[in-house]
Amino acid sequence: TGLTDQEMLIARWRGRHYEASTGKPEQTDDEHPVFEEIEMVRCYGTDTSVLDADLIRAARDMDKK
Repeated sequence: TGLTDQEMLIARWRGRHYEASTGKPEQTDDEHPVFEEIEMVRCYGTDTSVLDADLIRAARDMDKK
């Protein structure tokens, strides 16, 4: 997939957290996926390493269960 082990762990956690299905998407060719754009005009340079560490820890705990 080109993703690191850490990125795969986070992706699995997010999939479980948001109850993503593992089946084929049910959208037709006429439908396009909807993306929400988030503008972060005042968060330049914000350190998110603590949040990343919490997310990784939660994903590892979930994998142990």
